[in-house]
Amino acid sequence: MKGRAELKTIRVKVRTLDTILATHRPDLEAVDLLVVDVEGWELNVMRGFSSERYRPKVVVLENLFDEQAYIQYMRSIGYERTLRLGPNDIYARDTHIRNDLDAA
Repeated sequence: MKGRAELKTIRVKVRTLDTILATHRPDLEAVDLLVVDVEGWELNVMRGFSSERYRPKVVVLENLFDEQAYIQYMRSIGYERTLRLGPNDIYARDTHIRNDLDAA
């Protein structure tokens, strides 16, 4: 029938961000800025990332529907939301950075 949508399953290899970094940047010791925009899978990405190892100064997560689960998870790993710009939450661990972002 014309105009009828066809569904097709595509298998995708899923890897954690830690695995990707270990493969492509094994010498990486720290991350200054981490931006995650993966259409609703941001918390899954964060769960596969060792924030204690890389200690990003600032993390930006797309949070289209301002879900509290994002804020709660980030708080559980030591980050506070300092700013919301459109659909993006901006988090920082360090108090000085949070103050700088608040002033911006």
